[in-house]
Order: sequence, then structure tokens, then C-alpha cells
Amino acid sequence: MLRGSNNTDAGLHLMPFPVGISIGSLSSGVIMNKTGRYYYLGIVSMCLFNLGTGLFCTFDLRTPTILQNLSLFFFGTGYGASLTVGLVSLIAAVKHSEQATTTSASYLFRSTGGTIGAAVGAAVFQTTLRNNLVKLLGKSKVARDIMERVLRDFGEVLKVEVPWREGVVDAYMGALRMVFMAAFILGTLGLLTAAAMREYVLHKTLNRR
Repeated sequence: MLRGSNNTDAGLHLMPFPVGISIGSLSSGVIMNKTGRYYYLGIVSMCLFNLGTGLFCTFDLRTPTILQNLSLFFFGTGYGASLTVGLVSLIAAVKHSEQATTTSASYLFRSTGGTIGAAVGAAVFQTTLRNNLVKLLGKSKVARDIMERVLRDFGEVLKVEVPWREGVVDAYMGALRMVFMAAFILGTLGLLTAAAMREYVLHKTLNRR
């Protein structure tokens, strides 16, 4: 929206992400079924995830659309593949009688992690944006009014008076970049975790033959 797109166009720009999730999840399942292995697939999935988030950190208002689409696709593919690999690796590591409990626990931690991640991302964004706006606008009454407007409603950014608008947009981009950096750091930790993962044999049947 900061580049003048309407809501529909902004939503369409995000399509590479869900497409990547679908491709990553499906292809990782096919690969594991064919090879019976998942360790290196887990490493590759986290590398794709980090490639996407790393590219996000370089974004500005002049970033070409094709690079944005590729970044979202890498991000989604890595995310989708890592979910599938993580679930399969958990199931492979426990007894058949414990698989249902393990699967439920994985969804519990996934949901909890998503909630915590969203909260952390929102906190990083709001804190960084507020600090950037204070540095840009100062603490006058007019500055406080502008800050409250843009913090309350994203659409207000493009309504800010011309002398301040470019700086406010830059403040928003800086806040988003900090969120992407936080995601990259968490993704790097995920990669280290995947590297420490133990690989078990993937069996074709329920009796593990």
C-alpha cells in the first residue's frame, strides 16, 4: 500500500507465499516418501526460509516486484517444507502408540509458537516505529497527533502532510525491516535446531517395515 497499491493488488502481491507453502509441503512429502530420508530436507527447508527472510531485510520502496515475489515464494516454500519435515520426524521418532499424542503436541506447539511470534513481531514493529517517529518528528503537539494517527491506522500514512510523509514512510519501512530481521534471527535458530535433529528410518507401513 505504501507504493500506491489498493487492497486487492496488495493481497495479490502476497500470493507467492501460500503457493510456496503448498509446493513446499507437498514436494517435501513426496521426496520423503521416495527417499525415506528427511534430515537434509529439513536443512534445505530452513535455508529457503532464511533466504526469504534475509531478502526481506533488503526491501525498500524501489525493490522490484519480481524480487518481492521470489522472496515470498522462498519464504513460503521453506515454511511449508519445514512444517511437514518437522511433523514426520516427530512421528518417526516415537512408538506407534505415541504417534497421536506426538502429533497433537506438535500442533499445540506450532499454534503457541505462531501466537508468540505474532506478539513478538507486533511488539518489535510498534516499538521501532514509535522510536523512529519520535526521532523524525520530535515531541511537539503536531508530532504527537501524526504519530497517533499512523500508529492507529496504517491508511493514515498516505494522508500525512507532504513535508512529513516521506519521513513517515521511511519510519514504517525501518520498523518492518526490524521485524524481518527478528524473523531471520529466529529462522537461523531454527536452522541450528534442524542441524541437531536425529534422523530415523521412515517406514512404509504401520508395523514399520
